[in-house]
Amino acid sequence: MLPLKYLLLLFIASPVIFCKETTAVSEPLVEGVSPVSDDVSKTNLPADDPRTDLPAYASKTDLPTDNDVLFDITPDASLTREAVDKIESQAERYQFQAEIARMMKLIVNSLYKNKEIFLRELISNAADALDKIRFVSIQQPGQLKSNKDLNIKIKSDPVGKTITITDTGIGMTKDDLIKNLGTIAESGTSSFFEKMMNSSNKEEHSHLIGQFGVGFYSVYLVADKVMVRTKHNNDSQYIWISDSSSFTISEDKDGSPLGRGTEITLYLRNNIKDFTDNHLLFELVSTYSRFIHFDILQYRRVVEMEREKLQKKLAEGNVEEDKNDIVHYKWKKLNNVKPIWLKKVSNVSVEEYQQFFETIYKSGQKALGKIHFHTEGDVSFKSILYIPPDLNENPKEGAIEVTKYFKLYVRRVFITDHFVELLPRYLSFIAGMIDSDDLPLNVSREILQTSKLLRLIKKKIIRKVLEMIAKLGEGDFLEFYKKFSRKLKTGVMEDTPNAMKIAKLLRYSSSNGENMTSLGDYVARMKKGQDKIYFLSGESIDEVKASPLLETVTRKGFEVVYLTDPIDETVLVHLQSFGKINFANLAFDSSVQGLSKLRDVDFKAKEEEFKPLIEYFKKNIVTPEVTNIAISKRLHKSASAYVTHHYGISGHRAKLLRAHEVISKEIVDQHLKEMRLTYEINAGHPVIKELLKLVNEQNPEKEDLINKNAFLISDTAKFASRYIINSPSEFAARIEESVRKNLNVSLDAQSDAEIEDKETVDQEQLDENSDKITEETSDTAEEKIVETEVKEGDKEKSCSGANSDQCTDPLHNEL
Repeated sequence: MLPLKYLLLLFIASPVIFCKETTAVSEPLVEGVSPVSDDVSKTNLPADDPRTDLPAYASKTDLPTDNDVLFDITPDASLTREAVDKIESQAERYQFQAEIARMMKLIVNSLYKNKEIFLRELISNAADALDKIRFVSIQQPGQLKSNKDLNIKIKSDPVGKTITITDTGIGMTKDDLIKNLGTIAESGTSSFFEKMMNSSNKEEHSHLIGQFGVGFYSVYLVADKVMVRTKHNNDSQYIWISDSSSFTISEDKDGSPLGRGTEITLYLRNNIKDFTDNHLLFELVSTYSRFIHFDILQYRRVVEMEREKLQKKLAEGNVEEDKNDIVHYKWKKLNNVKPIWLKKVSNVSVEEYQQFFETIYKSGQKALGKIHFHTEGDVSFKSILYIPPDLNENPKEGAIEVTKYFKLYVRRVFITDHFVELLPRYLSFIAGMIDSDDLPLNVSREILQTSKLLRLIKKKIIRKVLEMIAKLGEGDFLEFYKKFSRKLKTGVMEDTPNAMKIAKLLRYSSSNGENMTSLGDYVARMKKGQDKIYFLSGESIDEVKASPLLETVTRKGFEVVYLTDPIDETVLVHLQSFGKINFANLAFDSSVQGLSKLRDVDFKAKEEEFKPLIEYFKKNIVTPEVTNIAISKRLHKSASAYVTHHYGISGHRAKLLRAHEVISKEIVDQHLKEMRLTYEINAGHPVIKELLKLVNEQNPEKEDLINKNAFLISDTAKFASRYIINSPSEFAARIEESVRKNLNVSLDAQSDAEIEDKETVDQEQLDENSDKITEETSDTAEEKIVETEVKEGDKEKSCSGANSDQCTDPLHNEL
């Protein structure tokens, strides 16, 4: 008695292994073919056959039944390379157009960026052919009698190094082959498209692509020879063969009948290997053609195995088949994902939206927001856009890396995910897709031609994205703003037409309370008599709150926006106004005009009174970038402050410029040197009054006192206003001197370390002097010895002379 067999399709790297009985639901069956019968001989492939490495790429829950259609035919090409060469040698040869040889080189070397694009082009062409026969069959139903199935089939043979793509489309006549495959830009799609557009029945309009007629020639990116077998209802079956230099056409009398349609076989170049891998082909279909509205089927292998043997292998973690296992093949549908954007919004469930988002973003998280819309009019397109839960961009070598979560389709065919012309840079975080039937493609089908339609689509996408953001709930919006606020702020500066729409989405901290506020809410709270939106920037909220530049505004009860993001000030300066309300940067000298209680006549009197002090500051204290010293209308508590003119640079921005990674230090320094600052003094402050009094006294003995305190006040004001102090070491010395005086510490008093260092230096000096004395004493002694030796020598000479009797040297006398 034969053992029971079970079917099981596994998602594994080895071929599919199955036994022959199951109660699970199977995948959809392929019509028009016969199942394997008991009397059909089984194909046993050796273990070292390259086809044993082909993966199945099916889900673990995909369990076929006994009713599934299985085949025992290996995925060989219908003709071997040798057979093709033989047919080619006997067939009628045609020459390509004179320009085609040059065009071929352009296609292979320049026109297409990725070799993998060939599969997209062939599937798109197949879809065109299927669209054509479906369109014709609406008016002539009998056209489908030759084959009712409308699908695209892919099979690859790693042994013969071939890939075969077959469609049941309209096929080509002999004249079509000469005209369409022998001439660049003479695609049948182009002329057919013209006919189709003349049709009065808009429902008959097909999803045709490839108007330029060069997509087919992308096959030469991977193949050195191509065979096309085709059958049109109105002609015989023909074979077209080419190696890109010329082509032959002959009637296909001996080949297996196609019924209707086209079969394209690629004989791959020697250096092309991966494209026979079923997994790679599946990935390419999933990337480029998953939403083609005709079934795309892939030929896959499965292995028959007894149930006990399978269980044992699974327990051992070994799912490789043995040499004696029986191999079958089946057609597996690849494009199971339905294009939900074609549905009405009301007919798409929350689960479907989430599943589609996961196919694009692949994070397992939920989107913060989504919008699904169809537009018609000057340009028609359908789109689903999502706000992802995270920023999908990373800083890379000083630039932002563009991500690939926004996809462009034209008639359900994926075109690109790197297309800044449709989605502005500040919205590059958006995930989703658009699909249009109206967009014109360039000849490589990879890049869209710039057109008015493109600009219209971009305009509508931006508007829809901003609407989506505005409709977020409070919790989702705060989460969004925390991660994407920089993007919106960049948009204010980059997208002038939409700057005000984006500005309505901005949120800032303010003096109104702890919660962030919108600019719209700020305007709604403005007090009577307030005609500006006041703001000030700094590194932190506490720093901004402590600034002397806020004093007059906050005293009047006016709300101040706190800017703590480095980009904030640049954004509001660029924006200039919110509606009809102008922004007022409190770091600018003009920001508080009209807020002072002083009348003009009183103000002029104050200026005249403090003129001596102002002149003293001009002559002795301030640096060249200070072009004006004035009585302040803004200061209430502080003695003085620095501000800039209306188009100048605030202290906070000046610091940011110095820290900029891209702009060179020399350029920044030069720019900052050209700043024009105003030094404001508070005429009502006791310190300023006392300085004026001392200056008016003109007492030479107090000159040093005036100078040091005037410098100290000026530098303190620079520090509080966030400008860079020109001589920080001198500023620190003045601060310390002031502290010593306050604590009654002598200005000459030294720290322990200084005293210790001085003692060490003194000791080293003593040691050095001692060494010099010793050295001098030694030198003197040596000189005396030398002098004595010289004298003794002279004496010896004299004793040996005529006066030897007078020699008194005892040694000489003894000699």
